[in-house]
Order: sequence, then structure tokens, then C-alpha cells
Amino acid sequence: MKTNPWKRACLIVGLLVFVIYVVSYIWISARGRFEPGQIGLNGVKRYSWAPEGFVNEFKWNHHKMLFYYPLYYIDTELFHDSDEQYSGRFPINEVPKSEIGKVYRAWGL
Repeated sequence: MKTNPWKRACLIVGLLVFVIYVVSYIWISARGRFEPGQIGLNGVKRYSWAPEGFVNEFKWNHHKMLFYYPLYYIDTELFHDSDEQYSGRFPINEVPKSEIGKVYRAWGL
């Protein structure tokens, strides 16, 4: 039984694109850090994992988050959940209470 060469080519290209997608996320996640994810009047309430490029000057890039959402979800559930923020294993962009205004301005609050 012969397979259609176009089907085989599409399968190979699709697999290659998928592998590049996954590897690119792993690459940026390995270079990420915890960033402010929830703030209150008295400072940062919770830090969230942010792969490299997801946050710039406290402003989250929601387009990148949507593009990588399936992998980001798995990553934050299994490897970089909020319990890990103070484990000391991962970098954290801590914001002093005196500078919380920068986060408010970046988030448009």
C-alpha cells in the first residue's frame, strides 16, 4: 500500500512545526521568572510565572500568552505553580511596596 507523498510531506511539516513550537516555549520558559500577577493597595499579593518576553516593565504580553496558552497552562500547573514563587529555585522580580505604583501604571490602573 502506497502512501500519498503529499500527505507524508504535510505530516512531516506539521510535526516539525509542532516540535519548533514546543521547543521555543521550553527555551523561553527556561529563561523566565516570577512577575507580579496580582496586586493590592499594600503591594504584590501573588507572583505568576512569566517566560522570557511575556512581561516587559510589568506589562504582560497577552498575545504571547494566548499563542502559547496550552504549554503555558501545563507549565504553570506542573512546573512553575504559584507555590514555587518563594522556593528559591526560580528568579523573582520582587517589587518593593514603595514602587508598587509602577505596576499600577503599567497595568493601567
